[in-house]
Amino acid sequence: MNETQAEMPRYKSHKEVNALKIESMGSVEGGVKMTFADEGYDETVIPDPDGSRIMEAMISHFGAGRNKVDAGYLVVYEDGYRSWSPSQAFEEGYNRLTGEPVGGEGLTFGQMLHLLKQGARAKREGWNGPDQFIFLVPGSTFEVNRPPLLGIYPEGTEINYHAHIDIRNQQGMIVPWLASQGDLLSDDWVLSD
Repeated sequence: MNETQAEMPRYKSHKEVNALKIESMGSVEGGVKMTFADEGYDETVIPDPDGSRIMEAMISHFGAGRNKVDAGYLVVYEDGYRSWSPSQAFEEGYNRLTGEPVGGEGLTFGQMLHLLKQGARAKREGWNGPDQFIFLVPGSTFEVNRPPLLGIYPEGTEINYHAHIDIRNQQGMIVPWLASQGDLLSDDWVLSD
């Protein structure tokens, strides 16, 4: 950008992607061959034009005098579009959704709350009960037709039930949950299976 242009608008990502940490990559006829640091993934060739575009992005990044040891991440978006991302940029912008955090840290409560709103279940690394997790109960509107509300309200009374977070506790019971200061400020949140 030249100096006379206005500063570009800023954006914050909230999308989910698939990605693999690249161990090595190099040009081959018809594309780019990659090996991955993640276990269980075979060497693969990304065919052109995606392969050439990914290799060009990596060469452009390294041409700016950056760490040439960092092979970065292969990133695949929901629509199938494939791209390359430097490790630092990727790890600062994404957290792994399998309960295993990227870069050795868990999620903050704010990051986890976003995932709860999408239907995820979450827990903290240090919780005592292995089967404990929290989840978002969406709000709803219904008419009273059975206990326990029947007897408190007349039958047919319309109830506006606000969204809230419940927990499956160590005893297997579902009860309302209220976050502590420690819960809100911790960065050890992971997804629960």
